[in-house]
Amino acid sequence: ITMSDIISALPFNNGIGKIKITGKQLREVLEWSVYTLVLNDTSNLNGGFLHFSGLQ
Repeated sequence: ITMSDIISALPFNNGIGKIKITGKQLREVLEWSVYTLVLNDTSNLNGGFLHFSGLQ
């Protein structure tokens, strides 16, 4: 990963961090991030959930 890659992925000066967690903790975090998301109610979508990709 180059600095150019990071700037391309985060063009708005967002922060980036790195932590170590277990698989169980990751699952709990992902479940919590969508806990309050109600897919039938689009009037209150604020982006307040985790964004991720590449999980295997």
